[in-house]
Amino acid sequence: MDKYSPSCLVVLISILLLSAVNADPRYDAEEAILLQFYGSTGGNNWVGVTNKWDLAQNPNHCSWDGILCDSSNYVQSIQLSGYNLNGTLNPSIGNLVDMTTFDVSENALYGPVPSTLSNWIVVTDINLAQNQFTGSFPGFLCGSASITVLQINENNFNGDIAGIVACTSIKMLDIANNGFSGTIPPEISTIPQLQKLYLDNNAITGIIPPTITNCPQLRVFTASNNQLTGSIPPNIGDLGPSLTYWDISSNHITGMIPMTVSNLNQLTTFLAQGNLLRGPIPGPLGG
Repeated sequence: MDKYSPSCLVVLISILLLSAVNADPRYDAEEAILLQFYGSTGGNNWVGVTNKWDLAQNPNHCSWDGILCDSSNYVQSIQLSGYNLNGTLNPSIGNLVDMTTFDVSENALYGPVPSTLSNWIVVTDINLAQNQFTGSFPGFLCGSASITVLQINENNFNGDIAGIVACTSIKMLDIANNGFSGTIPPEISTIPQLQKLYLDNNAITGIIPPTITNCPQLRVFTASNNQLTGSIPPNIGDLGPSLTYWDISSNHITGMIPMTVSNLNQLTTFLAQGNLLRGPIPGPLGG
């Protein structure tokens, strides 16, 4: 008879693997960071939790609700949308350097966004929407060359939006429903992959820069309920191959609606009411 039965060997191997994981200083450090995050966001009052952030019940933090680890058991994703997080983001969370997706939307988080999040050099998707974050535009979140989605809408951010030009790899940027002011920077054209830009319900002034038509992949542009002036860029038709949705309603935009709108052959929605524009909408959308 063998000294060890197959079932005993399985248990022994599992114990050895768990011991190896727990012997990793980085694994332990990330566990401590998660517990700090749990404490600073009112973890005891989270809702909808099935796999608790509790070492006594779940000694492997990679199994906790909202946590996804890579093959080396390092945290690469936190997704806790609508869990009733209430509090602030502990700056130590920026030390989870393999983070690719971070979603804490639809909670009650407040205060400034820690600048340590600039350490996330491989992050692709950050969603802070529908909280109570404050401060200026957190351009440091665009420090990663791989970030493609940044959603900070429905918070209490303010100040100008010049920093959005730092988001050179962004495909979708949503800063709607904040207190942003200032103008749309002409350098918007330096975001070549930009597909969706949401600026609604802020206090943005100035013109829609003609350079926006140099964003060849732009599909959605919404800037309603701001204080924009000037005219619609006359070369808007250059966005014909991509633009599907355009909303500049409730601003102070004047002049004629450019005839080049008729070149927007992918356009399904053109909203411009609540301005001082003249003339019909050219093309099929104008009836």
